[in-house]
Amino acid sequence: MPIDDRLRTSMRRAAGPAMPSPDAWTSIERSVERRKRRANAIRVGGGAVVALAFAGALAWAGLALRGHRQATTQPGSSLVVTAVKVMAGNPSGPGAAKLYGTLENDGTDASGATVTCDWKDASGSDVATTTSTVDYVEAKGSTTFGAGTDYQTPPVTAACTAEPRAAVSPKPAETVTPRYQEGSVAFFDADHGIAVGAFGTPGCESGCAGVIETTSDGGATWSTVDKTENPVVSVTVSGSSDAWAVENQTCAYICPALLHSSDGGQTWTDLGQANVLNPSFATPSVGFGFLYERDAMTAPLMKTTDGGRTWQRIGPGCPDPTTWGTFASFVSPDHGWVMCDSQPSAGSQPRKVFETTDGGATWSVTSGDTGTSGYPEALFFRPDGTGWIGLGHAVISIMRTIDGGKSWTSPITIDANGGDIQSLWFLDDTTGYAVISEAGSPADRLEKTTDGGRHWQVVYTWQTSA
Repeated sequence: MPIDDRLRTSMRRAAGPAMPSPDAWTSIERSVERRKRRANAIRVGGGAVVALAFAGALAWAGLALRGHRQATTQPGSSLVVTAVKVMAGNPSGPGAAKLYGTLENDGTDASGATVTCDWKDASGSDVATTTSTVDYVEAKGSTTFGAGTDYQTPPVTAACTAEPRAAVSPKPAETVTPRYQEGSVAFFDADHGIAVGAFGTPGCESGCAGVIETTSDGGATWSTVDKTENPVVSVTVSGSSDAWAVENQTCAYICPALLHSSDGGQTWTDLGQANVLNPSFATPSVGFGFLYERDAMTAPLMKTTDGGRTWQRIGPGCPDPTTWGTFASFVSPDHGWVMCDSQPSAGSQPRKVFETTDGGATWSVTSGDTGTSGYPEALFFRPDGTGWIGLGHAVISIMRTIDGGKSWTSPITIDANGGDIQSLWFLDDTTGYAVISEAGSPADRLEKTTDGGRHWQVVYTWQTSA
């Protein structure tokens, strides 16, 4: 799934009462997107990003970072809680918030801990109380912990205490084999297309390099045309030769850079850190995309009129302030759709699709029921109003509309084993492609439909050691 799902959903789904592992919180600090929850919670970033993102988060005093309080356990305890940070997704409420902090063990023996946090708003009133479990803190060591909660009034601070419990020793670190991880595909026509991805440890936890490939036989074979220092996470095309790819450059805030090709993907020019996620180009000059911001619920929709060299804000990311934007799909400079997600929970996530006919100046919600099952991971529309939503998690599936979103089919299964649908691309109302990352499989694959999404067949499987 592209960067935005991995970046944003990793933060949203972390906002449950259960405490993620320290590695998961480090990933959140690095990735904030896909969307992603998702076992892919992120195929972007590198080791350098982890340290930089964490350092940037500690210094960050913007909209999302709302408060800081240190707290300790009862007198005599060897466990001390410090550097508690609160992040509210919607500063004007209601919404979801998370906190993280450091748990220090001053004792001579390893320990587990139960961390209780009292969340408070700006007036000092109680907002929520959460309990997190930390399995293991080594003697004279420390670890990070986290918690999340829903709220009506935004919390700005939290006081946390820790009580010892039996330590659960961590499992020995497993040896992880680097592999190819496909990110996205786009096709100019039935023969010519571009694929982008990354090569490195799964999820790019230890860093990945980027790969750009092209095909001239409908995806049956692929040839590498470029390699980048950082993962390339999405690609889109317009016309017969223009293409744009998003490279996740290493910086404190996971800065997406935009690459452009004018020769069908053979050569590429770096347009700089545009900070735009999953761009959609209606023409070779006019494109749209969501700005990457740490506070994802306020990320605005951006527009370019010079082929991606410069971008301007044209309005809020989603007309509904209780949702956040993930994907834009424009078929002309005036006509397009955006998909906006709500809080995910237990394999389901409400979403809304909005339509504009004036280039994003005004929006109307499509009346069709897009359901809640699965995690929305892709959006694609055709000029005649035929469109598709890609869904991942327990089952990989799509939903289809033929009337601009006024009505949608029930989810059509692509893979019952579950996983992620990395991207969708349709040449017409019947012929389309999807990149599938099946749960438990080390190899991503390209699948094709010739009947609008009702049936799919494997076209290509990327070798894990490519």
